[in-house]
Amino acid sequence: MTKVYGATGVRGVDVTTESGTVKYNADRKGYIEIDNSKHVRQAVAEGMVVAAPAAGFARADGYPCACGFPSLFRECSKCGKVN
Repeated sequence: MTKVYGATGVRGVDVTTESGTVKYNADRKGYIEIDNSKHVRQAVAEGMVVAAPAAGFARADGYPCACGFPSLFRECSKCGKVN
C-alpha cells in the first residue's frame, strides 16, 4: 500500500477505472492508503493527492479553486484555472 494525502479537507478520493469507480477513504490523520500503483499514479496525475513523505508534514493547504476542487497545484486539475 502507498500512503498519499490530499489538500486540507479532502477525506478520500475516487479513482475511475475501466470496470467502475474505486473509493479510497482517509484515516484519522488524513492519509489515504491506495493499494494499486496504477490508481496512485492516476490520482497524483489528476492532482487529487500527493505521495506522502517518509517524514515531515501530513497535510497540504493546496490552492482551493473557485470551481470547488481542492487542487494541490496552482493550476486547477479539474477546470484548468490558475489560482
